[in-house]
Amino acid sequence: MRNLFPSIARPKGWNTSPTGAEAAQLVRIAVPMAGVGLVNMGISITDTVMISWLGTSELAAGAVISDLSSIVFYMASGIFLALGPLLGEATGAKQPDRVRRIVRQGLIAALVVASPCAMAVWNTDVLMKVLGVPGDIIALGRGYAAMSAFSIAAMLIVAVWRNAFAALGQSHIFLIATVLALPLNAGLNGLFMFGVGPIPAYGLTGAGIATVIVTTSLALGLGLFASLAPAFRIYRIYVNFWRLDRTILAELFRVGLPIGFSSLAEYGVWLISTVIVSLFGTEALAAHAIALRMAGIAYAIPVSLSQAVSIRVGHALGRRDDAQLLRVVRSGFAVGIAGTSSTLLALAALHNVLPPIFLQGASIDNSQVHQLAATLLLFLAAVMGLDGPRAMAAGALRGLKDTRVPLYLAIVGYWLVGVPMGLVLGFTLGFGSAGIWSGILLGTGVCGVLLNIHLLPRIVAKHRSSLRQGYAS
Repeated sequence: MRNLFPSIARPKGWNTSPTGAEAAQLVRIAVPMAGVGLVNMGISITDTVMISWLGTSELAAGAVISDLSSIVFYMASGIFLALGPLLGEATGAKQPDRVRRIVRQGLIAALVVASPCAMAVWNTDVLMKVLGVPGDIIALGRGYAAMSAFSIAAMLIVAVWRNAFAALGQSHIFLIATVLALPLNAGLNGLFMFGVGPIPAYGLTGAGIATVIVTTSLALGLGLFASLAPAFRIYRIYVNFWRLDRTILAELFRVGLPIGFSSLAEYGVWLISTVIVSLFGTEALAAHAIALRMAGIAYAIPVSLSQAVSIRVGHALGRRDDAQLLRVVRSGFAVGIAGTSSTLLALAALHNVLPPIFLQGASIDNSQVHQLAATLLLFLAAVMGLDGPRAMAAGALRGLKDTRVPLYLAIVGYWLVGVPMGLVLGFTLGFGSAGIWSGILLGTGVCGVLLNIHLLPRIVAKHRSSLRQGYAS
């Protein structure tokens, strides 16, 4: 049975105390997932740099389209974050049949969700008009938006595999696949954006064509691995693939939909800020795009650790072990705060070094963009300082399947506090894009405080239960 659930095995070479061993488990799950996040952002940065070679307008159009479509993707893929705690609970309870059903229903749900998401991405030009994005940027982005719509189904299937591989102790395989996708994406970008031989230059649309090919290859490759590898073959995921399990499907959406909307509330603030910043001019938008791409790198640590915490909390629930659950939360907060503090220091040290990397070969007023991007990177460093406790609390609550109240708290923190303050600082008080980022910083802090206040009674209850278990033994 141990081979069925490799994520349960204790890593070697770590502190053998229960808390140290739990911290090792979290790191073992989180490190490959953080690597995946970094490689994904490497792909995004590669796209940004190569699109900037086309010109300032193309860079602006690519940023707006990419971020608007990402709002749709983050909301949809957030649903499948529920797979982590569900699979963690199934592995903790040693129920391989339930593992098979959960993964299968996740893949079916991805196909169902993909259609409305693709339609939304296809029509991003309508939203851009409503938001007042300049017409020339809208025209440049239409082909790129169409290609992004075609890639949604594959991207959601990849999201399912990402969560399944992590929960079943195979996240290193997903990391390898993503690393292989990085040079493939760069090569296809060059091929379709600039043209080679009989292949014409598609410009910005070419970057979208490359995305379709890369994401489809990832989805097919991971699916093939799951059918052939011994770690997955035993689950027989594709046998009677279309057989619905309404109970699991309902639980997936019950737990996952609030996570999806929470992702929309959180990431939507970051991504909609791109549209808002575009109103301050092309240079401001270019600087914002640089800082936002670095945010994707910085967030790899809290996002991966948050998901690791949710998996391990689910595992503890499956074992009905409240003492383990408390160790997961304590270890998660310690490791998470240490990780985000390190990111804060790195960004503060490199805020002037990073912008020129994105500006090589771009026809932009480099001095103005450089200065503004450096300022925004300092705001990002401050956000990282506040995000460790927020992300760990969110992960613990997801593992406890408490996802509805955290959604409301995210809306309050980001949209009722952060966004209004950002608009006031940005437009009314004239701080521009720095004002918008100030609102994001404030929203992150408020959301973190509210989530931890909501988590505390749950942890106190588990602590008392753990004491009772100890007395009983």
